[in-house]
Amino acid sequence: MPNQPPTDPFANNDQPNFIQPQMNNAVANVGDAGFSGSGAPNMIGDFFGTFSVPYSPVGGGSFPLSSPHFTGNLASAPGGNVGRLKLTENASLIPTNRYFVNYSYFNDINGNDGFDVNRVTPGFETTFLNDNMSLEFRFPFADTVSSTQTAARASYSQGEFGNMSVWWKALLARNSQYAVSTGLGLTLPTADDYLITDGGTALTVDNQSVHLLPFIGVQVRPDDRWFAQGMLQLDIDANGNPVAFGALGTPYAGAGRPNDNTYLFVDMSVGYWVYKSGARDSAVQGIAPIVEIHHNTTLDNGQGLNQNGFTQAAPGGTSVTNVVVGVTTQMNGNKWITLGYTTPIGNDRQFDGELRLLLNWTPGGTGNTFLR
Repeated sequence: MPNQPPTDPFANNDQPNFIQPQMNNAVANVGDAGFSGSGAPNMIGDFFGTFSVPYSPVGGGSFPLSSPHFTGNLASAPGGNVGRLKLTENASLIPTNRYFVNYSYFNDINGNDGFDVNRVTPGFETTFLNDNMSLEFRFPFADTVSSTQTAARASYSQGEFGNMSVWWKALLARNSQYAVSTGLGLTLPTADDYLITDGGTALTVDNQSVHLLPFIGVQVRPDDRWFAQGMLQLDIDANGNPVAFGALGTPYAGAGRPNDNTYLFVDMSVGYWVYKSGARDSAVQGIAPIVEIHHNTTLDNGQGLNQNGFTQAAPGGTSVTNVVVGVTTQMNGNKWITLGYTTPIGNDRQFDGELRLLLNWTPGGTGNTFLR
């Protein structure tokens, strides 16, 4: 029997494949002949990270440093000053070839002394297996509080590199109106270790934990204007961070290796293309307002410490809900600009407000589209 050409495992003859020429979408409506836009722009995102940042010791105890001087979640301290990354931070469920930069300004981050954070996250995503899978890399850094602190005074306005993340994404099902994908992300311990000292004693948290970030999501496009996306994601600390405590110049005593809280993230996004260009050479190709709601909750209370004379209670749980409003503009040349603002609702909150600016470039026009 002659050799048969390989088949596409994602193909389905009973329904249309949404990875078709983009012009199918462009000519759907009169006046849209020039629009090369997507079914659903990237989600904007909402998250900072820890709900109580342990960068200012609590007064009321006597020096040298001792357990009563610390609050918050020490397991999350390394990289906690830069923040934790979710997939929904400027991302689509559709594998995409792109380069991107995310900027976030967080006002009054939780801590004993509220502080502001300016975070920048450049990255890129590349597809393979016929654009049905992709790998994405993110490299966050921020102007934030220092990872090295003294008990007398917190050090602010410090450039810090965070914990980078890698994401594998795969399509499960697709047609011209919906797509379902799943995958797994990893947060890697690339941020600095955490250190706080009073000049005589010190506490350290070594950055060694790897976080597992499984997700599943759906993207829906009922017509050529409306779009929606939803996602469920977990954040699981696989191995914890070692904590040590003792006098400077002597070997530190281990205080334990607590694991960070396990998080569940529930994210929803809805938008509408209010403008679609009728000319392919127009500077602005499309404009879409977006509204998102994000619910971020812990599934446990974290882990406390009680070893070698150092005691700290488990940090407890939290449940944070944020609402995001924004607008995405598709520019000529396959460039995308998104501006959004995040407002916390409810009593639990990580910050008072957040401004986001997201930039994407999809070379070759293989942007976040249903109809490519």
